[in-house]
Amino acid sequence: MVVNKIEVLKTAKDGLDVLADLHRYAALAAAGDDPQIPAEDCERLKWYGLFHRKRTPGHFMLRMRIPGGVLNAEQITAIGEISNAVGRGQADITSRMNIQLRWITIADAPWVLQRLSAAGLTTQQSGMDNVRNIVSCPLSGLTEDEVIDTRVLATRMQQAIIGSKRFSNLPRKFNLSVTGCREDCGHAQVHDLSFVPAQRDGVRSAAGCVRRRRRRRGVGRLHSRGLSRPRAAGKAQAVASQVAAARMGHGAFPRRRRGAVWPVACAGR
Repeated sequence: MVVNKIEVLKTAKDGLDVLADLHRYAALAAAGDDPQIPAEDCERLKWYGLFHRKRTPGHFMLRMRIPGGVLNAEQITAIGEISNAVGRGQADITSRMNIQLRWITIADAPWVLQRLSAAGLTTQQSGMDNVRNIVSCPLSGLTEDEVIDTRVLATRMQQAIIGSKRFSNLPRKFNLSVTGCREDCGHAQVHDLSFVPAQRDGVRSAAGCVRRRRRRRGVGRLHSRGLSRPRAAGKAQAVASQVAAARMGHGAFPRRRRGAVWPVACAGR
């Protein structure tokens, strides 16, 4: 069976195991030596949010995890401090309610990660074959007519998967959203698993929907059936459901083709 090169490097060493190497490369660079990072470890560094860019040799883009896009003053201050110190005063806001910094060197990476951790932020598993940053309504907790305030729920969902090797070797990335507003600000249709608000007999809950899609020229498109039939779930069930969905694909997906979208393949099996 032919296996793609990304699966080969993940089998050789889990992406979460590259942290010690990251610090070793950083120490070499700080001492003025060339760390000579192997191509395989350049890929694994993405498990800690560090993306090497060929257009900017010697520099990395750093992607954080900000569930629901919610930041406090201390965290914003930390991001600004890092950006001004080593990121040329720039920051990108992503479509997944996230923040990315550019112009980070490998020598600066340990300090950057430590500074973010001190502010309660992480970059772990923000790229490659992991559950990506959790999208929510940007006005969670602020609107009077929302069904559920999902800020705490989004954080719990992140805590359930970060740092665990049960979720660090998925077949492909897994996009997740949880929104408690009535306007579908999380755009449930474009994620692999989405939770939208539901209310029945006066009890508020979340309804989970699995997106059925196929790849066409690298772009995910909905099947004609669109979302699966929603199933009601409480907050604890919502966390358990996202864990189960991620675990389902860990061993069930045929990993030969990275172009396939694995929730569909798992459903087919």
